[in-house]
Amino acid sequence: MPDPRGERAMYDTNYVRIMDSLRQKIKDGTYKSEQKLPELDDLAQEYGATVSSVRQAVDILEKEGLLIQKQVPAFFISSLKKDRILVVEDNPVTRELLEDIVFSSGYMVKTAKDGHEAVNLIEAQKFNLVFLDLRLPGISGIEILKKIKEVAPGVPVVVIAGYPEDLLSAKKGAIWPEMVISKPFKISQIKEALTLIKNKD
Repeated sequence: MPDPRGERAMYDTNYVRIMDSLRQKIKDGTYKSEQKLPELDDLAQEYGATVSSVRQAVDILEKEGLLIQKQVPAFFISSLKKDRILVVEDNPVTRELLEDIVFSSGYMVKTAKDGHEAVNLIEAQKFNLVFLDLRLPGISGIEILKKIKEVAPGVPVVVIAGYPEDLLSAKKGAIWPEMVISKPFKISQIKEALTLIKNKD
């Protein structure tokens, strides 16, 4: 998967603006799975840009796997897997990177920036996998881990730990995630963690 941050460096702000807007509309469901994307001419008019600018943005999203060209020149939103992933991370850069990796892998994803937001999401929605930072404002990651094991014991939890000593608290509490990934992590490690969804009972 191309790194969207690397792609950004190659294009001016007009490409980035269109690309980010289209990506966000796919993320928030404005454009549904398998829905036809508006014609490039219509998008150019909507964004006040040239067709060439829109085409560059669309090409990047196609490389990321978010769009697919089923018929020339029409593009369609790629099918998203029904599995829903939760990312709990207080660092905005890390949180956005995890969201991009998971979403570009074809999964629906929600994010939480602190413990309270994570608890609200866990209680309100069903998730198939959780990426969890242990050092969080509000409610700690250890408490979130306990909460998940109580309300959704079958959901795999992948702890992303920046400090090895944080894992001692989990061990003392007799709770343990399905996988532990150390920071800084690699994209391949996150994709490997996503296979826990397929492997769970």
